[in-house]
Amino acid sequence: MLKRIIKTYLTLFAVFFTGYSFLNWLLTTKTGLIKIDKDYSNFWIPFIIIYIPTFFILRPLIKKSFFRLKTKDGLLWALLPFSISIPTAFSQQYFKDISYQVISINNPDETLLHPNERFFKIKTYHVNRSDFSLFKERHVSGAKSKSLKVNNYYVAPMYSDTANHTFKVAYGVKYATSLNYGLLFRDEAPQKTQEFNIKSEKEFSNYDFYNAIFFERQIDSEDEVNFNAAWRQNSILNESNNPIVLVPKNESFGRLQSRGRNMTVFSILISLSITIGLLYIFNHFRTKPSG
Repeated sequence: MLKRIIKTYLTLFAVFFTGYSFLNWLLTTKTGLIKIDKDYSNFWIPFIIIYIPTFFILRPLIKKSFFRLKTKDGLLWALLPFSISIPTAFSQQYFKDISYQVISINNPDETLLHPNERFFKIKTYHVNRSDFSLFKERHVSGAKSKSLKVNNYYVAPMYSDTANHTFKVAYGVKYATSLNYGLLFRDEAPQKTQEFNIKSEKEFSNYDFYNAIFFERQIDSEDEVNFNAAWRQNSILNESNNPIVLVPKNESFGRLQSRGRNMTVFSILISLSITIGLLYIFNHFRTKPSG
């Protein structure tokens, strides 16, 4: 029975991983038919829908096994679905990244000629530090709201040599921190938030806008929404339904892809090793069959 469970689990793992990755890439990246925050499509959705095939495919086998009752519940509600959804979730951004290439352009305006591209290398641009606008975003997260996420989004127009420029492109810089928001630390949050604001303001005042190796356009993410909020507060930038905010990257595109590939491989190997190892351990301490 154990070999049958492992074989079925591995088959489900392979089918779900490849099937969800392909559909997510096809619908959100290749065709753009579905516009959804990448945090949902990459992470939360696979964590939810994995319970459907787990219930119908693995549950009958687990129920027939001689695992202890608590072990069966742990397998069905935690170990098996999480061991499939976690590597699936951590791999989605990599599959999206390798769908693009870095487009070399002469100035920021040329990003308008590539509406479906994410990565750009810009030959000439200028940023006036004093033209920035700022949007401050705060939200509480974590179990029992014990973490306060503090994010400051700065945007400034990216100037080019084009005459009669209509600003459609902005340079985006994000500063983020996480504060302990437990009951014993909640009173400290306002002071620490203010300290963070002062620190980020100082860092932005000395920010080097010209050391970026390439830029990433913000698409379908919470950061895109918040950068757009900063955009709307900037009197220099024009109102636009499709603003372009470019965030600098200070590493090579190859290294970005390599990091995503390593995360994909390691998450798969670790999940499979832990799950199969625990199945053998649980099987060793299973209840004895009657008769």
